[in-house]
Parts: sequence; structure tokens; C-alpha cells
Amino acid sequence: ETNHRMSPGTALGILFSQLGKATQAQTEYHAAIAVQDRLVADFPAVPLYRSDLARSRNNLGILLSDQGRAAEAEAEYRAALAIREKLTVDCPAVPEYRCNLANCRGNLGNLLDHLGKRTEAEAEHRAALALRQGLVTDFPAVPKYRSDLAISRNKLGGILLRGHGRATEAEAEYRAAIALLESLATDSPAIPDYRARLANSRDSLGILLKGQGSAVEAEAEYRAAIALLERLATDSPTVPNYRSNLAHSRAVLGILLDDLGRLPEAATEYWAALALRERLVADFPTIPAHRSDLATSRKLVAGLEAKHPRPLELAPPPRPAK
Repeated sequence: ETNHRMSPGTALGILFSQLGKATQAQTEYHAAIAVQDRLVADFPAVPLYRSDLARSRNNLGILLSDQGRAAEAEAEYRAALAIREKLTVDCPAVPEYRCNLANCRGNLGNLLDHLGKRTEAEAEHRAALALRQGLVTDFPAVPKYRSDLAISRNKLGGILLRGHGRATEAEAEYRAAIALLESLATDSPAIPDYRARLANSRDSLGILLKGQGSAVEAEAEYRAAIALLERLATDSPTVPNYRSNLAHSRAVLGILLDDLGRLPEAATEYWAALALRERLVADFPTIPAHRSDLATSRKLVAGLEAKHPRPLELAPPPRPAK
């Protein structure tokens, strides 16, 4: 989030959270909130004290949500929301207050979505989207606001699809997110995050299109995601998420091709995903998600070989000599 300043307690809470020390982070957030509550009470006309308090409560909400303490997290998000809503009314000329309010609404929306309260989650994400659209309209030259708007559109697309089966509306949100991220990737090619999130959006759209029976369009989206991720994995080989996401995109493309009966092509994608996941497990043996993904790839390969009449056609490509 954006902010002009940050209290030491909040900064320590963020640091401990990043280090995975949840107990210490929670202690620091509570200490910061106690100090900030007093400052707000003593100096109610100083917006920055209220902004600091809202930030600490929002960050504590994130920490509690990650711990599965949903009721407590919701209470913190709603407390932060009340403060931030008042700040946007009192200080309409300060865009960071609108930006932070949108972030908090998005966080609450994510929590509600996780709890299966998708109607309420949709309302929060639509409110966040409206705030972010306003920021893009008012400040079209600020890339962060377009990036945040793309995040809102992707989240809303997922909620519409999962919670209500409104595929047409979900598709519109995904396509709007893709348009924003394409423009950001073009304007700022040196920022890999835009390309990574563009690939994720294309992958999500591909899954939606496959579910609608639009296999040709779904394949095109998967292949576009793969092209982006292959370049990212090549340019940044030390970033495991790029390789992991690339493996996922190749696996889902393989599933689509498998369903279409294009078994040799499916095998190519399955083996590529398997090789990526084997390497990730070798590089990061303590991360359970990589081992779980590798097991999934092995099942996909085994299933394909079991139903193919000429399994030699599905042999893996030769591995390079070590």
C-alpha cells in the first residue's frame, strides 16, 4: 500500500510477517494499534494518524486471515474500512486514501470469497473496482492504478464464475484485465510482473473458455500464456513462480489436447510440465506444493499412456546430458 509514512510498530509487524514470524508480527501490530488509537484520540484532525491506524488494522487482518482466523480478520478489515472511508470523505484530493480503501475492500472481498459468501464478496470487489476505475480516470499516467484495476477485474471475474456461474460477465472482466495488462506490459517491458499477471489472466480466460466448450479459443489463450511464461522463465531463471506457472499452463493445455483426442500433442505438454516440476522439486525439495504438482504431472502422463494404443509415440523427449 501507499503511505507517506509508517510507524515503527507497523514496520516491524510487516517485517516479522515477511519472515514468517506470525506471533511477533501480531504483537507488533497490536502495540502499534494501541499507540495509534491514542494519537487519533488526541489529534483527530491529523489524517496521517488515522491512515497509520487503518494500515495497521488492515495488515493485522491479512495476518489473521492467513492464520485461518476469519472472524477476527473480518473485524480488522471492517475497522480499517470505516477509517478509510472517512478519510476519503475528509480528504478527497488525496488519491492514496482512495487507493488504500480499494485495497482494504479487496482484502475483505477475498476473505468473504474464501468463506463462500460470494454475494458479499462480489459487492466488495465491485466497490474496489469502482474506486480503482476512478483513480485510472483521474490519473491515467500512473501505472499502479491500471495494474490495481486489472487485479480487481480478475478477482471479480473469478467470483462471478465460481459463485454464480455467470460466465459471460466473467469473460468480460478477464478480457478487460487482459487489455489493461497488455498495455502495461507494452509501456513497461522491463517490469516482469505485468507480463506474469497477463499470463495468469490469459490462463484464467482459457479455463473459462474451455468450460464453455470453446476449445479453439481456449487453446489460443493457453498458448499465449505459455509464450509469456517461457520468456519470463528464461529471463529470470531464479524466480520459481515463473517456472511453476509455466508448468501449470503446459499441463492445462495438455489436458485440453487430451480431451480433444490429440494425444501426441498432449504428451508433449505433459512431458514438458513434468520436466519443469521435476526441476522445481530438485531445486526446492522442502516446498510441498512443488511435490504435489509433480505427482499430478506423473498421473497425467500415466493416464495418457494407459489409453494410447501406441505408447512409443508418447515417449518423453531425450534429456540433455548433465
